[in-house]
Amino acid sequence: MRGMDSSTRRCGLAAAVSLLAVALIGCEAPIALVPRGPAAAEIVRLWWLLFWAAAVVCLIVFVLMGAALVRARAIGRARDEAGLPALRGSPDDASRDPSHGPMSWLEGRTTGFVLIGGGVIPTIVLLAVTFMTLSSLAYFDARR
Repeated sequence: MRGMDSSTRRCGLAAAVSLLAVALIGCEAPIALVPRGPAAAEIVRLWWLLFWAAAVVCLIVFVLMGAALVRARAIGRARDEAGLPALRGSPDDASRDPSHGPMSWLEGRTTGFVLIGGGVIPTIVLLAVTFMTLSSLAYFDARR
Protein backbone atom coordinates (compact mmCIF):
# COMPACT_ATOMS: atom_id res chain seq x y z
CA MET A 1 0.00 0.00 0.00
CA ARG A 2 2.93 2.23 -0.58
CA GLY A 3 2.08 5.56 -2.17
CA MET A 4 -1.54 5.59 -0.96
CA ASP A 5 -2.72 8.32 1.38
CA SER A 6 -4.75 7.55 4.51
CA SER A 7 -8.11 8.55 3.01
CA THR A 8 -7.62 6.09 0.12
CA ARG A 9 -6.73 3.33 2.59
CA ARG A 10 -9.81 4.15 4.68
CA CYS A 11 -12.03 4.00 1.58
CA GLY A 12 -10.50 0.63 0.66
CA LEU A 13 -11.08 -0.70 4.16
CA ALA A 14 -14.68 0.53 4.12
CA ALA A 15 -15.24 -1.15 0.75
CA ALA A 16 -13.78 -4.42 2.04
CA VAL A 17 -15.97 -4.35 5.16
CA SER A 18 -19.03 -3.57 3.01
CA LEU A 19 -18.28 -6.49 0.68
CA LEU A 20 -17.89 -8.79 3.67
CA ALA A 21 -21.23 -7.62 5.06
CA VAL A 22 -22.93 -8.23 1.70
CA ALA A 23 -21.37 -11.69 1.52
CA LEU A 24 -22.66 -12.55 5.00
CA ILE A 25 -26.22 -11.46 4.18
CA GLY A 26 -26.82 -14.80 2.51
CA CYS A 27 -26.08 -16.68 5.72
CA GLU A 28 -28.83 -18.33 7.69
CA ALA A 29 -30.93 -16.19 10.03
CA PRO A 30 -29.98 -16.26 13.71
CA ILE A 31 -31.77 -18.96 15.67
CA ALA A 32 -33.28 -16.36 18.01
CA LEU A 33 -35.30 -14.93 15.11
CA VAL A 34 -36.64 -18.27 13.86
CA PRO A 35 -39.64 -19.03 16.10
CA ARG A 36 -40.24 -22.67 16.95
CA GLY A 37 -43.29 -22.24 19.12
CA PRO A 38 -45.96 -19.73 20.19
CA ALA A 39 -43.81 -18.13 22.88
CA ALA A 40 -40.89 -17.70 20.51
CA ALA A 41 -43.21 -16.28 17.85
CA GLU A 42 -44.47 -13.69 20.33
CA ILE A 43 -40.90 -12.72 21.28
CA VAL A 44 -39.89 -12.41 17.63
CA ARG A 45 -42.95 -10.24 16.93
CA LEU A 46 -42.03 -7.95 19.80
CA TRP A 47 -38.36 -7.85 18.71
CA TRP A 48 -39.16 -6.82 15.14
CA LEU A 49 -41.60 -4.18 16.36
CA LEU A 50 -38.94 -2.68 18.63
CA PHE A 51 -36.32 -2.90 15.88
CA TRP A 52 -38.43 -0.93 13.40
CA ALA A 53 -39.45 1.59 16.07
CA ALA A 54 -35.77 2.18 16.87
CA ALA A 55 -34.99 2.52 13.16
CA VAL A 56 -37.69 5.17 12.76
CA VAL A 57 -36.43 7.05 15.83
CA CYS A 58 -32.87 7.01 14.46
CA LEU A 59 -34.08 8.26 11.09
CA ILE A 60 -35.98 11.13 12.74
CA VAL A 61 -32.94 12.07 14.83
CA PHE A 62 -30.65 12.06 11.78
CA VAL A 63 -33.10 14.20 9.77
CA LEU A 64 -33.43 16.71 12.62
CA MET A 65 -29.65 16.87 13.06
CA GLY A 66 -29.19 17.46 9.35
CA ALA A 67 -31.87 20.15 9.31
CA ALA A 68 -30.26 21.88 12.29
CA LEU A 69 -26.84 21.84 10.63
CA VAL A 70 -28.18 23.18 7.34
CA ARG A 71 -30.15 25.89 9.10
CA ALA A 72 -27.22 26.95 11.28
CA ARG A 73 -24.98 27.25 8.23
CA ALA A 74 -27.58 29.30 6.35
CA ILE A 75 -28.03 31.65 9.31
CA GLY A 76 -24.26 32.00 9.67
CA ARG A 77 -23.89 32.89 5.98
CA ALA A 78 -26.74 35.40 6.17
CA ARG A 79 -25.18 37.05 9.22
CA ASP A 80 -21.79 37.22 7.47
CA GLU A 81 -23.36 38.84 4.39
CA ALA A 82 -25.23 41.35 6.57
CA GLY A 83 -22.03 42.24 8.42
CA LEU A 84 -23.38 41.08 11.79
CA PRO A 85 -21.07 39.46 14.34
CA ALA A 86 -20.96 35.67 14.60
CA LEU A 87 -23.33 33.82 16.87
CA ARG A 88 -22.41 32.81 20.41
CA GLY A 89 -19.93 29.98 20.59
CA SER A 90 -17.78 31.12 17.70
CA PRO A 91 -14.17 32.15 18.27
CA ASP A 92 -14.81 35.87 17.71
CA ASP A 93 -17.78 36.36 20.07
CA ALA A 94 -15.73 37.85 22.93
CA SER A 95 -16.58 41.40 21.88
CA ARG A 96 -20.22 40.69 21.11
CA ASP A 97 -22.67 43.59 21.26
CA PRO A 98 -26.10 42.44 22.60
CA SER A 99 -27.88 44.94 20.35
CA HIS A 100 -27.09 42.84 17.26
CA GLY A 101 -29.97 40.38 17.60
CA PRO A 102 -30.24 36.93 19.16
CA MET A 103 -27.17 35.31 20.67
CA SER A 104 -28.05 31.87 19.35
CA TRP A 105 -30.01 30.68 16.33
CA LEU A 106 -32.27 28.68 18.68
CA GLU A 107 -32.68 31.33 21.35
CA GLY A 108 -36.20 31.38 22.73
CA ARG A 109 -37.31 28.27 20.80
CA THR A 110 -35.70 25.41 22.69
CA THR A 111 -37.96 24.86 25.70
CA GLY A 112 -40.88 23.35 23.81
CA PHE A 113 -38.60 21.24 21.64
CA VAL A 114 -36.76 19.85 24.65
CA LEU A 115 -39.98 19.17 26.59
CA ILE A 116 -41.69 17.41 23.70
CA GLY A 117 -38.68 15.66 22.15
CA GLY A 118 -36.96 14.81 25.42
CA GLY A 119 -39.90 14.18 27.72
CA VAL A 120 -43.28 13.60 26.12
CA ILE A 121 -42.30 11.44 23.13
CA PRO A 122 -39.90 9.15 25.08
CA THR A 123 -42.57 8.72 27.76
CA ILE A 124 -45.14 7.67 25.16
CA VAL A 125 -42.69 5.26 23.51
CA LEU A 126 -41.63 3.71 26.82
CA LEU A 127 -45.25 3.31 27.94
CA ALA A 128 -46.12 1.64 24.62
CA VAL A 129 -43.16 -0.76 24.91
CA THR A 130 -44.08 -1.53 28.52
CA PHE A 131 -47.69 -2.24 27.52
CA MET A 132 -46.59 -4.54 24.67
CA THR A 133 -44.17 -6.42 26.94
CA LEU A 134 -46.78 -6.85 29.67
CA SER A 135 -49.38 -8.02 27.16
CA SER A 136 -46.89 -10.59 25.86
CA LEU A 137 -46.26 -11.78 29.41
CA ALA A 138 -50.00 -12.01 30.06
CA TYR A 139 -50.33 -14.04 26.85
CA PHE A 140 -47.76 -16.53 28.15
CA ASP A 141 -49.40 -16.74 31.59
CA ALA A 142 -52.83 -17.36 30.02
CA ARG A 143 -51.48 -20.30 28.02
CA ARG A 144 -50.27 -22.20 31.13
